[in-house]
Amino acid sequence: MICFPTVKDAVKAAKRVIKGLVDFNSKVKSIQRDFTVRTGINSGSILFDETVRMEEMSDRTIDIAGHMQKYAGPDTIYISKPSMEALDGDYGFTAIDKNIDGREVYAWRKN
Repeated sequence: MICFPTVKDAVKAAKRVIKGLVDFNSKVKSIQRDFTVRTGINSGSILFDETVRMEEMSDRTIDIAGHMQKYAGPDTIYISKPSMEALDGDYGFTAIDKNIDGREVYAWRKN
């Protein structure tokens, strides 16, 4: 779980991780099976307490991001429609016929 200052930063990081798996899986990993990543992005206000570890935080915005990740396929990013609306373009995302926690979902898959 990672919080970013902007949706754009979250999208860039998620894409960088997924695209980097090709090199990681072919040159770095030491197990047979390749690593894959499922990513969920949601945005909103979060009650943030610096004394609480991220993995111990509970917030509806974070929960929705977790649900997006849960239902995304391998090497796929799911992002909520409100988060898409915060971007200055489509960034390769397409609307899909899925609704998670009352939010329309857009997906990006590694080519």
